[in-house]
Amino acid sequence: MEQNIRKRGRVEPTQSKAPKKSQTGGAHGPLRGSTYISPSMRIDYQPDICTDFKRAGFCGRGESCKYSHDRGDYKSGAQLEKEWSEARKRRLALDECHDLEQTEEEEEVGDGHACSICRKPFVDHVMTKCNHHFCERCAKNYHEKKRSASCATSRLVVYSIGLL
Repeated sequence: MEQNIRKRGRVEPTQSKAPKKSQTGGAHGPLRGSTYISPSMRIDYQPDICTDFKRAGFCGRGESCKYSHDRGDYKSGAQLEKEWSEARKRRLALDECHDLEQTEEEEEVGDGHACSICRKPFVDHVMTKCNHHFCERCAKNYHEKKRSASCATSRLVVYSIGLL
């Protein structure tokens, strides 16, 4: 009679095989994804934007408008590529400039605290876009004599000299 009860599930059968140690500690490694759920993503490459809202900042249709209410400006891929290449060229030119500075052996007075034009301590310290330091008077004289907008050290084009 006891055998019938065990077969029907009233009494729990004892486990004859002990689990391995690696199984008792939890899962190891990445878990397998569910076979019944598949992730998906939708990307809208050409979003429909409400022209009324973009121009005036107000849409008469309100919440029921099916278009996106966005006033931002988007750039085309060609514009982004052009800006990226220009920025990359500037970075490479600055890197080359700094590499040249490290290879050249110039006499510096006071560990970089001297103007590279007059070789004296700074008077009215200014810094160019390419991070070179000069006296304000020396920089102005250099640009007036050479009639160029380039840095005296790196020869990179510098349109304005920013004061520190």
